[in-house]
Amino acid sequence: MAYDLETVAINITKRRMSAGLSMNQLAKLAGVSTSTISYAEQGKTRLRSDKLSAIAMALGCTTTDLLTGNATVVNESIKWMQLWRQLSTDERKRIMEYAQWRYSVQGDEPSGDHDHIADDSTST
Repeated sequence: MAYDLETVAINITKRRMSAGLSMNQLAKLAGVSTSTISYAEQGKTRLRSDKLSAIAMALGCTTTDLLTGNATVVNESIKWMQLWRQLSTDERKRIMEYAQWRYSVQGDEPSGDHDHIADDSTST
């Protein structure tokens, strides 16, 4: 895929910094090496489409955003995916167990009332 290396370099750097991420953090979120992020931000490498897509997803944008600099609305599910990836396996397991318990108590559909989620121990 042909694209302007400098444009992609600037857009990755700008989005990473505005997200408050280090190169290492972005690399972990995207599942690439830190050197891949470093070279991309320096405009020294042309990323394969799968790596460009993974970096875009980790930054909460599309590949088009990185290629052109145009901003699109960040999908809320991408932000949640980023947070999910930062959790340990044990934390993910506990969250899934809690969600399964909540849905079994209240039925198939969530109530939409999320004020009580922070601490259910106060309701007993």
